[in-house]
Amino acid sequence: MTQLLKRLHRYLIPPALDLGYQPYVWLGYLLIYFFNWFFRTPPLAEVIASVVGIAIFLPVYFSTFRRQDGLLVIHILTIILIGVGLSQFNLGASVFFVYAGSFCAQFRKPRNSLFGITLIVSVITLWSWAFQLPSFFYLPAIFFTVLIGLSNLYFIQIAKKNKLLKISQDETQHLAAVAERERIARDLHDVIGHTFSLLTKKAELARKLIPSHPDQAAQEVADIEALARSTLSEVREAVTGIRRRSLADEFIQARYLCRVSDIELSSNLLDTQWQALEFTNVIDATLAYCLREAITNVSKHSHASRVEVTLESLAASIRLQIHDNGSAPSALEFGNGLRGMQERLAAVNGQLQVNNDGQTTHHGFKITIEILTNQEH
Repeated sequence: MTQLLKRLHRYLIPPALDLGYQPYVWLGYLLIYFFNWFFRTPPLAEVIASVVGIAIFLPVYFSTFRRQDGLLVIHILTIILIGVGLSQFNLGASVFFVYAGSFCAQFRKPRNSLFGITLIVSVITLWSWAFQLPSFFYLPAIFFTVLIGLSNLYFIQIAKKNKLLKISQDETQHLAAVAERERIARDLHDVIGHTFSLLTKKAELARKLIPSHPDQAAQEVADIEALARSTLSEVREAVTGIRRRSLADEFIQARYLCRVSDIELSSNLLDTQWQALEFTNVIDATLAYCLREAITNVSKHSHASRVEVTLESLAASIRLQIHDNGSAPSALEFGNGLRGMQERLAAVNGQLQVNNDGQTTHHGFKITIEILTNQEH
């Protein structure tokens, strides 16, 4: 039942909007429409009209969150017509004009949003004048339509600017990474090109000296060995600038992925503690890869609502656990993700354990990664 409700929620409210459960709370304003029913008994015609109006409004309301421009106009006009029609029975129908005004903020161009809000205010004014509706109908309707419509427009524009800023930052990081790779390529070209030319000449000289001057040939071979070691060190220094996504970076990405997938992520470490972690490059890269694969599997296949990430530094090892409360297969099959994790862990003397016993189907899926730290890489 819980999984069905989660799927229904994702269908009604697109996760990309990052609205959570707020749209359901906003439906609470419909109580304004029914408020005066507490003080009078509505006639049958009003009850029927209200049921029909609400039945039309609810699917239009949830559908509007997915619409922009042309289709958005149709949805807003539908809500306005519901408000106009029901206002003949109940003055609380003014709330529908406020809903329509709030959705005007979803137009791509702000001027279209302002035009939509102005149009709704005009409809309220003309309708109230034509049917001599009291001020407690049109004044709150106009005030809250303008207030909520402009507020939504402001916050949406701020969100768009923040999104553009994030894209700009990502582009800057991408260009910096490209420049870094080009620098490393130049450094490697200079180091390897020069060194291999020198190694070739020394190897040729050693070959020629072996028959007549074996001692000098041995010295040349020793020089070749020393030069090769020196070059290996220079190559390692050149590639240290390659930017890998760290475990801390992957945790931030995992938190974002869980949020858009409507999964609650918890951890035994604070964000600042994740940033302060220090491992060797090999261990950090391996743990980052495993965390990425595990969280991706949780979001795609587990149907979980919660996942816990635990990182422990033991006496001789590092242990990373990812435990979700979703469903798991009764028989474990190592797919590409788990197989890739196994292969990477094997390269660093690490182990992968997957809990898939009889309770897993009901109590989730747990992956445990442990890497020895008292080893040379």
